[in-house]
Amino acid sequence: MKKRILLISAFAGLLALAGCGGGDDGNIVTAASTNATANITASNGATVISSVQNQNFAFDTGVPEFGTTGATTVTFTGQPPTTLPDNAAAQQQSFKISEGSNTATGVMEFGSCKFRVTSSTFTSGPLVNGQTVTINNCALTVSTAGIPADNTPRQLTLTLTLNARVSKVITVSVTIRPDGTVLVNNITITTVPTRPYTGG
Repeated sequence: MKKRILLISAFAGLLALAGCGGGDDGNIVTAASTNATANITASNGATVISSVQNQNFAFDTGVPEFGTTGATTVTFTGQPPTTLPDNAAAQQQSFKISEGSNTATGVMEFGSCKFRVTSSTFTSGPLVNGQTVTINNCALTVSTAGIPADNTPRQLTLTLTLNARVSKVITVSVTIRPDGTVLVNNITITTVPTRPYTGG
């Protein structure tokens, strides 16, 4: 009888340990199955871009759509002044694009990424003042694959894709919720599928 009681107690202990998989509610932790990609659209663009505000995205060999061939930096600088024409703050962000000593700034609009240049030191090409450059494949990608979906902020890498060009990685704070919602710097950008977390 004593051995049976000991066996039952040991088994109960194992069950208790199995139930402590992590997470806020004690459920078994899941993990992101894939990297998270947030395609920038008319409906989500301003929100997604605001998650990486004031981050510098570097493209070492330029961005063809911008007419740049040397090291090019793209920075999203926040909502534009309300005095800009056709302004809809919820649907716009400001940007700065630099190559060498040349800089173009303006308003970024969405439905893909549309860079409307309102000030520029470029003297030729797509980034001169008054031009609009449209990037159809515009997205953020975060290295979430295999990361636990347990509401814990972690430092992960992120890139910006502009058509065929992908930026150098930056590091940002990323939280994955148990339902797969991905937050960058506390801003929801997309969701990812999840799977049981194996610790690998």
